Amino acid sequence: MPRRPGQRDSTLETRGKLVTLWNEGVSKREIVERIRQVERWIRREQEGAENNRPLITLSRSSRRPILNDGDKENIIEQAANLPFTITTIIRDALQLNCSIYTVRRIINAGGLRCRRPARKPELTQDQANSRLQFAYDNLNRDWSRVIFTDEKTFCTSTDGKKVLWRSANTRYLPQNIQSSRRSGRISVGYWG
Repeated sequence: MPRRPGQRDSTLETRGKLVTLWNEGVSKREIVERIRQVERWIRREQEGAENNRPLITLSRSSRRPILNDGDKENIIEQAANLPFTITTIIRDALQLNCSIYTVRRIINAGGLRCRRPARKPELTQDQANSRLQFAYDNLNRDWSRVIFTDEKTFCTSTDGKKVLWRSANTRYLPQNIQSSRRSGRISVGYWG
């Protein structure tokens, strides 16, 4: 692994050289010049050698995880069952003492990602059937002779941006679609 800038080389080989020079009776100043390490590091390693401490690098103990496996499973289950729920509400509902970033990392590790939902108008069954019938009726139509126009409506709304937790390639599943509703708050409409 490459060293970071300013990081000292404290490999087993260097430590072995240090102990060998110390046992040969070389002074600290000369050891510092030969090994190119700070004197404090050399003093610490020499004290370790005098106390018969092994030259191996001990593994560092990491922080104890704040959440157990059951908590993690509950977080992922909550996000999967209620995909439009934000991490703050998930954390508070499960009464967890962790940050929302921890909750987000656990949900991501469970295969769910925070995405913008597809916004589609909510159709009745009659509307869906008539659209499907139109598609079947015009299946063989020569569409090169048809002029297409588009309408863009700019609406004001207080809903804000919605997000949901979903897995990959599930954008258009019914549970992942946010139905758009018309409120009559249109400010400007354009045809093109």
